[in-house]
Amino acid sequence: MRSFLPRLLLLAAFFLGVLSPSVALAQEPLRLLFITSNLSYSDATSPALRCLTSHGGVSTLATGVLHQPGSYADGLATLRTGNRPGDTAEPAHGHPASGPLGDGRGAVELHLDSGATYAAEVAAEVSRALHAPTSPLVTVYLPDGAKGLDALLSALGGCEKLPRTALVSLADAGPGAAPGPARLQVFVDTGFPAGSVLASPNTRQPGVALLADVRPTLLGAEPGPESLGRPLTVSTVSGDSLQFVTDRSLAARAVLDYSAPALVACCLPGFAAMLALGYAAWRGKQARAWLRSQVWLRVLATSFPLVFAAGLYVNLLPWWRSDHPGWALAATLAAFTCAATALCWGVAALSARLLPAALPPEAVSGLLVALLILGESAAGSPLQLAAPLGADPLWAGRFYGISNHLFGTALAGWAFACIGLLRLPRRWAVPAVLGGSLLVALVCVAPGMGADFGSLLATLPFTLLLAAGLLRIRLRPARVFWAGLGTALAVLGVAFLDWLRPVDARSHLGRFFQKLLDGEVLPLLARKSWQNLTLVWDFPALLPVLAIALACLAAVAWRPSAIALRWGDDGLLVLRALALAVGIGMLVNDTGTVLAGMACAVTLPLLASMPGHAEEPS
Repeated sequence: MRSFLPRLLLLAAFFLGVLSPSVALAQEPLRLLFITSNLSYSDATSPALRCLTSHGGVSTLATGVLHQPGSYADGLATLRTGNRPGDTAEPAHGHPASGPLGDGRGAVELHLDSGATYAAEVAAEVSRALHAPTSPLVTVYLPDGAKGLDALLSALGGCEKLPRTALVSLADAGPGAAPGPARLQVFVDTGFPAGSVLASPNTRQPGVALLADVRPTLLGAEPGPESLGRPLTVSTVSGDSLQFVTDRSLAARAVLDYSAPALVACCLPGFAAMLALGYAAWRGKQARAWLRSQVWLRVLATSFPLVFAAGLYVNLLPWWRSDHPGWALAATLAAFTCAATALCWGVAALSARLLPAALPPEAVSGLLVALLILGESAAGSPLQLAAPLGADPLWAGRFYGISNHLFGTALAGWAFACIGLLRLPRRWAVPAVLGGSLLVALVCVAPGMGADFGSLLATLPFTLLLAAGLLRIRLRPARVFWAGLGTALAVLGVAFLDWLRPVDARSHLGRFFQKLLDGEVLPLLARKSWQNLTLVWDFPALLPVLAIALACLAAVAWRPSAIALRWGDDGLLVLRALALAVGIGMLVNDTGTVLAGMACAVTLPLLASMPGHAEEPS
């Protein structure tokens, strides 16, 4: 019996995807370090950069500091400490005697300020330092970027005979420099296999690392639990490693400029259809009957939420390589949305032939939204990086799993799928709805999939309220209390399973459990709550989003009879469960307003388009 519990925990950890292989560190000590700040995308063809990447591993770097562009001084401080500026008390300026990596190791620091002019002299000093008996770390600062690197490596006779060498490109230097994404942020280390792509436990994405990961990687030592940085590992990709990394950086740069216009252009037809259908519903039955005969309006309305899910998949095509990336992104997004909409209506038509009751296209649209978002996260989030509504590999706070806005989108989509499923016979509908809701909760919270801590606090009450209504269980105060306690224990249980992993492999779930043990949870919760409260103040454009979300919650709470009259008691039950989940999500997440806004963006067009029980779908 004593050995049964550990085995059970390990089995649960396996199914939740929280076990991971050990981290492989480079063994040879670092001898030569190049630090630059002015690499451009055209420098991907630099002979020196090509030489280094052909003899080692490469990744792009996220250099943002809490959603703000990092500076050159911030980057130097991060190299010394392994943490972002603001997470450490060390000043972000100067070069301390402890060396550029802050390890107290003797160092020789050289500066090549004028490109090829003094490259030969600097190369001679580098050679002398590399052959010194004390084996110091030789650091060369290269403000000229690839120009100085090409000249220096040429004077050194190439990179083939050099000991372990690394190149770190930090954020742009100088107070008037452009933000980080305007430049190629890259890390190269010849201590890894030639031509390899590096990955970080912090990002779980090949070719993407945090700047904080550079220090533990170069020192070849396991960091402590208080350090953000984690040693990089080797990831397998096909093709040219430098081109792969450059593509990720280029896509991230382009998506910052063009995702908003592309999303607006693709959402406008669905938004117009939603307004027309909503106006018809307000005018009365006759206007509603006429508009519902116009099938194309329902097609456009059901396409609206599919735009958000399709945006995660646009990087299947390299649109950023186009001469006009903005048009290419909009065209790719429109094509993926049209394909998803055609699939939606095809499945709805097929359901009329195969099922006892036809599924409305609005329910199928919601189901596709949930499947596309949750499926991508369950597969390890290979596509959402540098995608519209996805994660930005240069400035992101997280790089995988279900972000708050994606969670709100997926949950609202699944709610409409439930409304459609509940039109089927009861013996099929109830198990499908409750089982599917539990599966949604599992995918959202599992550390190897969605890794969203706050999602379980919303999805479990959503599921429990649905179960109580469908199984005719009366909600009493004692039952509500035990349901809330069970939800909290389930969240802590998943966090505990993640905490069982090695420190370097934990997600933020395991780190939260560690903070709970250390007594640091209350300051963390206070900071997240304050961030949620000040989000609308910092971004006034979210104020109408919050107003619409609160109006929708109020409509469900105070006008239930009108909803039940049109969509039935089951429709009212699902919408109440969704309102409860969105309300909890707004309170427990640091960007809860965005979560509620995305849930409304899915709910309103589908609700305006979905016919009631007394209306025959066209």
